[in-house]
Amino acid sequence: MWLLPRLRLAFARRPWSYWLLVALAAGLAWWRIASLHIAAERARDSWGNTVEVWVAVGDVPRGGAVRAERRTLPDAAVPDVPLDDLSPDALAARPIPAGAVVVPADVAPHSATPDHWVIVAVEAQAPTLVARDPVTVFAAGSTVCDGAVDTAPTPGDLAAVVALAVPPECAATLSATRFDGDLLVGRRP
Repeated sequence: MWLLPRLRLAFARRPWSYWLLVALAAGLAWWRIASLHIAAERARDSWGNTVEVWVAVGDVPRGGAVRAERRTLPDAAVPDVPLDDLSPDALAARPIPAGAVVVPADVAPHSATPDHWVIVAVEAQAPTLVARDPVTVFAAGSTVCDGAVDTAPTPGDLAAVVALAVPPECAATLSATRFDGDLLVGRRP
């Protein structure tokens, strides 16, 4: 308890000692900050080459819009084939966890339906489908045709209307088979 008043008295008699103590504290703080900065630069240099890649911002469900941003990562942390370009309307071909580097297999093909195809609504039992999924339509134990999903039903709704894009010659076959029995829509890998 008597130490603090004695210290104040010593600094009052010799003000240069107070400023020496302040300068010493500032020098120690600067040295610590500089050493942490140098250590961070050495760690970054130890990464080797860096690559700018697309990284998922949040969890993206299958069929959801891919939300990603460009980040610089060490070459060792990047998959062999990262995605080069990401269109704003890209959809996920499979679930993408947050923080994952986006690769071409994560993104659904941009256009699974050629321009001249016909969009038909089909009531069918279908697996969980998302837009742009390649599908095959089956009826009465045989393959009717191949197509792609234009708009999909809500997940978990097995007997729902699926909007399929199919070649024009298949649209007539689908309309005839539709009234003969149940259609089954299968997703192709």
